[in-house]
Amino acid sequence: MELIDRTASEIGAALEQGSARSVDLAEQWIARTEAASALNCYVAFDAAGLRAQAAAADARRLAGERRPLLGV
Repeated sequence: MELIDRTASEIGAALEQGSARSVDLAEQWIARTEAASALNCYVAFDAAGLRAQAAAADARRLAGERRPLLGV
């Protein structure tokens, strides 16, 4: 099962254990969003912004910050 298909609790646990990174999750969301682009579900989608936020969340985790949904 891909990270993106897990529950928020499972993703949070994977991030906490270090078996996943927020940037991995972001890349899966971007790929899934781009694959479904023909559905016209989004008015705008900021893949670069999502990547930046994911990288920032990973950096905050590495610095020791712990919040239940940080990086999810």
